[in-house]
Amino acid sequence: MRFAIIGGTFNPVHLGHLICAEQAYLEFNLDKVIFMPAGKPPHKEEDEINSPEHRLNMLKLAVDDNNHFEISDWELKKKGKSYTARTIVHFKEKHQVDKVNLIIGTDSLSEIFNWYKPEYILDNSNLIVAKRADYSFTNIMKDQRLRKYENNVNILNNSLIEISSTMIRNYVREGKSIKYLTPEEVIKYIKSNNLYK
Repeated sequence: MRFAIIGGTFNPVHLGHLICAEQAYLEFNLDKVIFMPAGKPPHKEEDEINSPEHRLNMLKLAVDDNNHFEISDWELKKKGKSYTARTIVHFKEKHQVDKVNLIIGTDSLSEIFNWYKPEYILDNSNLIVAKRADYSFTNIMKDQRLRKYENNVNILNNSLIEISSTMIRNYVREGKSIKYLTPEEVIKYIKSNNLYK
């Protein structure tokens, strides 16, 4: 099975995540895209992150009607910080593959050498890199440290949709509409659970 993992806090999941995952599925001939909500991301404070239960529920509502999208709660159940390198180890063993396909943004690629075990990640994954505004893939790849891994780094020809979870949370706080930013079912869930107020 050809699969790719897309990780994030998904707080909440939005249409940018879903469109990017669908474009990766099509462009890289994948069988599945696995959404991996982070348990305790090392780069975010605890109070920035909503409860795992809410984030997982919203994700389920968002991907439910797509039979090539799946969710893994592996990082949510794992104790300690959610490190991508550990997730790669787990999925390599689980699926008996040499490399794990990983969907990240150009913003993450630009910071990858600040991650836990970056060389392991670059050696043991095929990165599918989604374009993000203000981050040039060409310029990032000029970093000499990335040169030896360039065969493992692939640009995704994705639509530039500038939606962020932070934007959605701020809009909710300010009483603004979030219609068309995230699926309708997620909007209803946010309202009924009084999230982000």
